[in-house]
Amino acid sequence: DHRDLHSFPTRRSSDLSMKECGRDLISRLGGVSLQACKIYGNQLLRALHYVHSIGAIHADVKPDNILIGENEAIVRLCDFGTALFDYQVSSITAEYGSLYYRAPEIILGYDVSTQVDVWGLACCLIELFTGEILFKGNSNNNMLELFMQLVGKFPKKLIKKSSFGASHFDLDRMKYNKKTWDSITGKLIVSQKPISTQPQRNLFRDILSPVAQNTAESRSSLLQFADVLMQMLHYDPQKRLTPAQRCFNLML
Repeated sequence: DHRDLHSFPTRRSSDLSMKECGRDLISRLGGVSLQACKIYGNQLLRALHYVHSIGAIHADVKPDNILIGENEAIVRLCDFGTALFDYQVSSITAEYGSLYYRAPEIILGYDVSTQVDVWGLACCLIELFTGEILFKGNSNNNMLELFMQLVGKFPKKLIKKSSFGASHFDLDRMKYNKKTWDSITGKLIVSQKPISTQPQRNLFRDILSPVAQNTAESRSSLLQFADVLMQMLHYDPQKRLTPAQRCFNLML
């Protein structure tokens, strides 16, 4: 396939003036309104729908790779430096992409597809609203722990078919292998922790609501937003909402 991922059709620079990236916007404003998140989510899901429709994966969706227009009403997905086509997924390692936005299937090694972008986008939209990184882990292993705190335990079937699941989980005992490094010796310490059946955090209650307390955001709109985001954060890529399903309509 001779299509070049680094030469997507773009408008002339005179047609569209981009002001800053999503990371800069978060630093400047500390977060944006729910309406802005919906508008951005709508546009970015449309962008992913196009990218995926030609069989491509962006593979590094994060605020740094989202450009905001001068009027703050238009966003663009940029930086296709790590992008690849879906038939190249076998080349994706467990360290592919940026850690905070890395999908669980990349970390564990199962069913990697265009859906990794949807996971990354959900993390971005939550960060745009709250001003805080959703999963601020220090390693792949730590990221899995943070995922489980919000999304719940991993289905056994996904861990079983994953390439790296045995490194992070003891399926016989249904334990999570928590890995830390001794601050003095630098040695790896593995401690087994029971896998909680219920998530410890709730996206609506613990993450979105506290931010919306002093705003005019309605409870019903925030609940709907949280529901769509949790569908974008499904562990199973086949059950995760897709841009092709036009899930952005649910965000309006």
